[in-house]
Amino acid sequence: MKRVAICSVALLWAAGCTTNAQRMTPSVEAAPAVASPRYDGSVHVTVVGGKETNPLWAPEIGDAAFCTAVENAVEKSGVFTGIGGEEAPYRLGVRILHYSQPTMGLDFNIAMESAWTLTDSRGKVLWSDSIKSRYKAKWGDAFIAAERVQKAKEGAARENIRLGVESLNSRWRSKTSMPGKA
Repeated sequence: MKRVAICSVALLWAAGCTTNAQRMTPSVEAAPAVASPRYDGSVHVTVVGGKETNPLWAPEIGDAAFCTAVENAVEKSGVFTGIGGEEAPYRLGVRILHYSQPTMGLDFNIAMESAWTLTDSRGKVLWSDSIKSRYKAKWGDAFIAAERVQKAKEGAARENIRLGVESLNSRWRSKTSMPGKA
């Protein structure tokens, strides 16, 4: 009887801690829109430093998913006239530097750091900032631990993107004219 109880507890614990990891796609709530674009032109966004999800392990944040979320947030914010290809007059590079990976617990607190750099088409740095964010997924958010980790990482990514776009937007708030305009 004791052996059955121990095996049952072990199986419940394993079920609560593991699941097939799914690809993460951080969605972004609309960033506060500006009255008119701060930058006269479109921007090309690139992201590096993410990791693709291994289906047998914890969910990760991939470059493509994070890039799409950054593009959506930048477009919704109205900071630029739009999102462009490699011929765009501005380049926004985001490097995911670090995010914490909890192993056990009821609540998962994820910290994320990324480096954001805006350059013109010649490569001149116009703005850069280190963006740090946190998000806590509580036990009540999801019973399965891997789902809580995913929720925490997505929350940290959403907050990181929100703070990054906010910082980019505030860079030019005090200026009387936009860069690229006479």
